[in-house]
Amino acid sequence: MAKSKKKFTRADFLHAWLKAKEHEDSHEDLCSYHSKVYSAFSQAFKVDLNHLPTACHGVAEDRHLGIVFRFFQSVAKNRSSFSSPFSGVLAAPRYISDLSRVYGDQFMVIREENETLHNKLLLELMEKIWGIMDNHTVTQEELNQYGYPSEPEPDDSDYW
Repeated sequence: MAKSKKKFTRADFLHAWLKAKEHEDSHEDLCSYHSKVYSAFSQAFKVDLNHLPTACHGVAEDRHLGIVFRFFQSVAKNRSSFSSPFSGVLAAPRYISDLSRVYGDQFMVIREENETLHNKLLLELMEKIWGIMDNHTVTQEELNQYGYPSEPEPDDSDYW
């Protein structure tokens, strides 16, 4: 069997961290899986996005590092705060259902653009705080060495 040559970028690392944060309070299977994925990425990149780095990489002064780190955490939290007014509406009068058909897709586009913009900002902050450049990659083999799960990702819809 040939070894995978796929390279994983800091965007993949960010995604793993965000998924681990998203599932912190989820079912044990989901929490454990995403925690293992993040841990493998964290070890492979030699960075823990949950903690301040020991050295300053791009912040003008070390004394501002904590402020920039807290801003990073705030941006991550804010990333998922946008929702459609139609989210969670299970049963509604016909008028609201009609509004959802007219406006619902537009709100989904805005949500996706919101996440994309937040991701770009988070990636730039990762570079400034931890020095993780755009060209920094790790391989599947490296991730496996650090305990990347061999089982497939659990389906979120199985745990609601």
